[in-house]
Amino acid sequence: MLENLIDNCLINSGDRVAVGVSGGADSMVLLCALKEKQKKLDFYLKAINVNHHLRGEESDRDSEFVKNFCEKNKIDYAILNVDVKSYKDENKQTIEESARNLRYQAIFNEMKNSKINELFLAHHKDDQAETILMHIFRGSGVSGAVGISDSELVKHPFLNLSKSDILKIAKENDITYVEDSTNQDNLYSRNFIRNVVLPEIEKKYPSAKQNLFDFGKRCKEMQEFVKSMVDENKIKGGKKRVELDLDVLNQNSVLVQEYIKRCFNKLGIFYDIESKHYELVSKLNNLQTGSILNLPHKVTVKRSYDKIIFIKENDKTDNGFKIPFAFGETYFENFGRVKIEIVKDSPVFERGSFFADYDKLKGSIWRTKEANDTFKKFGGGTKPLSRYFIDKKIENDERAKIPILTLNNKVLVVFGFDISDEIKVNQNTKTIVKFEFEKQSVDNFS
Repeated sequence: MLENLIDNCLINSGDRVAVGVSGGADSMVLLCALKEKQKKLDFYLKAINVNHHLRGEESDRDSEFVKNFCEKNKIDYAILNVDVKSYKDENKQTIEESARNLRYQAIFNEMKNSKINELFLAHHKDDQAETILMHIFRGSGVSGAVGISDSELVKHPFLNLSKSDILKIAKENDITYVEDSTNQDNLYSRNFIRNVVLPEIEKKYPSAKQNLFDFGKRCKEMQEFVKSMVDENKIKGGKKRVELDLDVLNQNSVLVQEYIKRCFNKLGIFYDIESKHYELVSKLNNLQTGSILNLPHKVTVKRSYDKIIFIKENDKTDNGFKIPFAFGETYFENFGRVKIEIVKDSPVFERGSFFADYDKLKGSIWRTKEANDTFKKFGGGTKPLSRYFIDKKIENDERAKIPILTLNNKVLVVFGFDISDEIKVNQNTKTIVKFEFEKQSVDNFS
């Protein structure tokens, strides 16, 4: 029965499921299996086809085939169009990389718009063997040798089936499909592995595909053990910026790689990161503060005083602003908030709070740093704000967005860090102002 191809643990009643459908045998068998599963389990199903427009009329034919099948069988569907050639030129990637990146971007956007919580893909045992070999040849570590694996979002129910198994199922159930002519073009890396390398290997080692599959499973078991050793408290961040404690780089190299992988995953990056990239990041521990790496997906990785910072270049924004001093709460986007109020007394110490003379704050504004800003610390001399930031070991990228309260180029308050000696409370103070700072966690930078 087709429905038995989908393990019951992969899907629940009430789920909203998408299935990637190219029109080929693998994805059509998966679509039909999910359709049959719906007869026993109540869940929403949507087929998603991505037209890469790389094969002219044949690409349109495949999308039209999926469309007609879904309409005939009353299956919701979406046909998504992507411009692979333009993306390739803009990002200087191969056709294969560009097609994959755009395909997943398009599918995940459609899932988000349709409130879908699971994606089913028809990768099978042969795909797994090919993927593991490709990753090994490209210099991947253990994580790459795992090959294709499930996540909370993406499921691969056919990994225990071979291509021949799937073709047999299609024939037995009269499932129609289309053929992609480029599958025979060995200029593509995967096709070269599939059509040339593996067949030659199998002449000498007939069980090569199964052995690669089993090898991937063993690597996954090893990876799960390594994952259990990760301290999540050492990783902070969201989809724009991730911080990794520097001391992590002193640990076992396998564990270090897992930490670095987690950082990329938090940025939404799950592929194209190879052993050479992990090695470059791990070596930042031996380089001076401020050292920078430029890695795939426009990610900048920087050595800090006590952490490694991962930033998506295309997500950087202009943090400039000018806000007049005011009582009550003032919120600074992607940084935090300050609460300002008048109080009767100023205690000697109160964590997270600072006290100042109100008369010395009149006319001040909140803004970000400028070139000629100066700051006078309590009991200290006046120095350039840039020097103060260096002394406090504040990173360059953070300095640009820290709110400061200023009168012209005289800095009175540095958000969450200090107030100037110029505005301290003394015996002549008539009105005392209390500042309470709440800095936004880097985990919220999404």
